[in-house]
Amino acid sequence: MGADTGPMQQTSLSVLAQAAAKEHDIPAALILGVIHVESGGNEYSSRFERLYRWCVNVHTMKPFAATTAQAKQATAPDGFPGTDAPHGGYFSSADTEWVQQKTSWGVMQIMGAVAREHGYTGPLPELCQAHIGIKYGCLHLSRLRDRFFARHGWAGTLDAYNDGTARIERHPDYPDKVAAVSPTARALIYPNGENA
Repeated sequence: MGADTGPMQQTSLSVLAQAAAKEHDIPAALILGVIHVESGGNEYSSRFERLYRWCVNVHTMKPFAATTAQAKQATAPDGFPGTDAPHGGYFSSADTEWVQQKTSWGVMQIMGAVAREHGYTGPLPELCQAHIGIKYGCLHLSRLRDRFFARHGWAGTLDAYNDGTARIERHPDYPDKVAAVSPTARALIYPNGENA
């Protein structure tokens, strides 16, 4: 994985990826490729994405689509709730929840809001625990596979994981980066040998 990722962590991530591959019917080479591209295997990776707009109301678990102006705010818009004991068992202010949902976390860089969409109710920084981040990253990847694979293959599915659309906008694009991680990943993403 990354230059600062030791052999023990690589082995642990490989074991977690193999288990997730079986559970979610996603090739392990692709999971490991996503991990390599997203975080280099660093489970503490996080990135705030200020303009991200598609959050989740933690009280209703329904989408909360912010306007572009609201997305730019450093504080939660009116009507966006924080967590409390009945909703996740911990307290997080609305402003903290807002920022954390707009942050990508852990080895697969799963957005906090996306993890909420998949039913995650715990503290969002826990997505940095590799087994939790991989679980929710693979739940999202499997949902995208079900939606895009038949028409766009793994290339489109992986592109949707990265930017929400299966349309390859440029080369090299996200699938090219994942394909570069291993020959197995390349063969899965480009079964006919095509790519940029």
